[in-house]
Amino acid sequence: MSSWAEEVVRNCNVRAPFDGTVYFLPARVGAFVQCRKSCCLQVADLSQLQVRAFVDEPEIGRLAIGQSVSITWDAWPGRSWQGTVATLPSTVVNRGSRVVGEILCKVDNAERLLLPNVNVSTTIISSSKLNALTVPREAVREDNGHNYVYILRAGHLHRREVNLGISNLTRVEILSGISESDIHSPYSSFSPSPMAEGVEVKIVENPS
Repeated sequence: MSSWAEEVVRNCNVRAPFDGTVYFLPARVGAFVQCRKSCCLQVADLSQLQVRAFVDEPEIGRLAIGQSVSITWDAWPGRSWQGTVATLPSTVVNRGSRVVGEILCKVDNAERLLLPNVNVSTTIISSSKLNALTVPREAVREDNGHNYVYILRAGHLHRREVNLGISNLTRVEILSGISESDIHSPYSSFSPSPMAEGVEVKIVENPS
C-alpha cells in the first residue's frame, strides 16, 4: 500500500487526544467536509467544565486565583455547582452598558448535569466571615464620605455613623457604630418627609 493510501486510511479513523463525551455533532452523512476547516464534532470532559464569567470593573481588584465560585442554572432550580477562579482579567471591555473583565472558572460537574454552552449565574466568594453583623445595603447612607444608618429607639430615628466591612449584593457588614441589639430603621418610607434625626416613625408590617 502506498504512503498516500496509508495516510487516507489513517485519516478515516478520527481519534480524540483525550477521553471525553461528544456533545456537538454538526456533520451529517453525505455532507461535504473541508479538511482542517470544517467542524465535524466537539468533544470535552464534561466532568470538569470551564465557565466564562464577566466581572464589573470596580470588583476586579477583589479577584484572586483560587477563590471559591458557586454556579446556578435556571434549568435546575435549587442546585448549585462549586468551582474556583482559574484566570484573571487581562483587560476590560464594554458589554452592553457595563465595563467588565472576563475570567474563567473551573467547575466540578461530576454528575454531568451542567451542560456546555448554557447561560449560568456566577457568584464569586472573595471573602467570608462567620457571625457577622449585617444590614441591608439600602439601609446604609453616605454623607461627605461618612457612612451611617438610622436606628429606632422609643419610636424615633437616631443617626449612627458606622464602619463597613465586607459586603455582597444584598447585605453589608457593620464593624462598629451599632450593636446587634439595636433596631435599625426601615430603609424605605411611605411618608414624603425625608428620614432625619429625631423624626417620629411608625413601622407598618406587611402593608396591603
